[in-house]
Amino acid sequence: MIELSSVNKYYVSKHLIKDFNLKIPEGQFLGLLGPSGCGKTTLIRMIAGLETYDSGNITYSTPPEIGYVFQDAQLLPWLSVLENVQLPLILKRSSSGVKFKKSEIYQEALEQLDQVNLSSSANLFPQMLSGGMKMRVSLARALIQKPNLLILDEPFSALDEIHRFQLQEKIHQLWQIYKFTAILVTHSNYEAAFLADRILQIGDQHGKIRRDLSFLVNEKRTSTYRESQEFLNILRILREELPS
Repeated sequence: MIELSSVNKYYVSKHLIKDFNLKIPEGQFLGLLGPSGCGKTTLIRMIAGLETYDSGNITYSTPPEIGYVFQDAQLLPWLSVLENVQLPLILKRSSSGVKFKKSEIYQEALEQLDQVNLSSSANLFPQMLSGGMKMRVSLARALIQKPNLLILDEPFSALDEIHRFQLQEKIHQLWQIYKFTAILVTHSNYEAAFLADRILQIGDQHGKIRRDLSFLVNEKRTSTYRESQEFLNILRILREELPS
């Protein structure tokens, strides 16, 4: 679905991303795993069109409809949960002339809130929500556009363990339902092992791919999967010493 060819990115005098090449097939759940400052977030922002690159090419086999979930939920505090989720379609209607009826947008937002188990919170405001609930609203807002590419930039980093696990399981469930391509940026071996079927371990120089690992996971990603031998084997591989 996505191909990066000899992509380069500079920040002032720093060569952050150097001659980066990558192909991401449609429907894949890709984990980008690596230390802070290695270029993971810059890569996904370039893929999403939020940042430019200095040379090379990023191409798509089909026009991307992108949903983006940031580290912070970034909800508008003066809008209700339902209004926050409706916002992408409202903006799309006003900017592109795509004709969505208000009733259609309203119903679609309710359906997305139901997918993340927040229907009963539709009329609440962000300051009334827990951190985990805010991130689920952010996820519903990203999914309302029916994206074929969902980008997740460390969406679990500020959550406690219980809410982090719950949101991971919900994202995996939605990926199975909607069949979108997904890219997850994380520092956590556990998150990458739980969600991704392919993991790139990025080094701390120029966004270099140190290892490209693919896994054929037979079990569904539920709470019991975290205790399975399959999951533990993936963790063991991720902990192995990286090639020099």
